[in-house]
Amino acid sequence: MTIRGEPHTVLSAIQRQVAHYSGHVYQLVLIVKTLRGDQWQTLSIPRGESVAYTAEVQAAQAAISDPTTSARPVAAARAYGRVALQL
Repeated sequence: MTIRGEPHTVLSAIQRQVAHYSGHVYQLVLIVKTLRGDQWQTLSIPRGESVAYTAEVQAAQAAISDPTTSARPVAAARAYGRVALQL
């Protein structure tokens, strides 16, 4: 298969298209971030909060794997993408 005169396998054509889409997603996020200004909420772990996030996830994992816990805990950890998880 050729794309713009360049030969590609099916897999490389799919990879090329996915990479192309990711560029457009970046453009859209940048536009929305600019328009929202101070109201923008990050799509992932906020800058400077990685250590706290990791600690929350590790604490939630430890609580879940603790055999002495009688009730299933509601984890305070956020899933990647800032979605709260109930475990």
